[in-house]
Amino acid sequence: MYEQMVAMVKKAYHAAIGRKLLTIEQVSTLLPEIEAIVNCRPLTYIGEDTTAGNILRPIDFIIPHCQPGLPPLGEVEVEEEYKPDGPNSQDKLIKVWNKTLLTLDRFWTLWRSDYLTSLREQQQRFHLEPRSRARYAPQAGEVVLIRDDIVPCGLWRLGKVEEVTASNDDEIRVAKVKVANGHILRQAINHLYPLEVSESSQELKDDNHQATKQTSSVKLASDQGKYNL
Repeated sequence: MYEQMVAMVKKAYHAAIGRKLLTIEQVSTLLPEIEAIVNCRPLTYIGEDTTAGNILRPIDFIIPHCQPGLPPLGEVEVEEEYKPDGPNSQDKLIKVWNKTLLTLDRFWTLWRSDYLTSLREQQQRFHLEPRSRARYAPQAGEVVLIRDDIVPCGLWRLGKVEEVTASNDDEIRVAKVKVANGHILRQAINHLYPLEVSESSQELKDDNHQATKQTSSVKLASDQGKYNL
């Protein structure tokens, strides 16, 4: 996952800045904000109550409960005593600020799309056998993220899948999800995403690993019998 994350960040960064040549000051502002975006992604949940919304992020290992980010332009106060030299210098500062926010917004949109896709692909790999194909569908008991395009991923609600419903064509399109307040919501599965680190994914990894070992042992025994070894 680490190599894939680096590739996603590079791809989104280059797409966000395009062919622009950034100054040292712009790069030194932009990169820490990008780092904060990536490190605020949800990894897993904390505690026994899986729906309480206690999400563990990479940044929590360094600064617990940190909420980094550039403030919206409307909240920026310009102090009267701070008057940079040069004509219209305040306007120039605001333009630079706006450009930084726009670049970050483009990066966020591109990176989030790739990241969410990678979560589903990762879960699909655990469920798939060779030469088979299926899209991600949550399982009963699985803890998932509920998509909300208004807030960053790190603030998405957690929910526990209580039941999945198959339609007439046997495709799972809707799930009943229990959230922190105890309510059960009906959610389309394209609004549900697996956690990057979860018990179910680890169990599936272990099961697949065990199945691979058993298959290899059977093949070895068969070969030994074939050649009277």
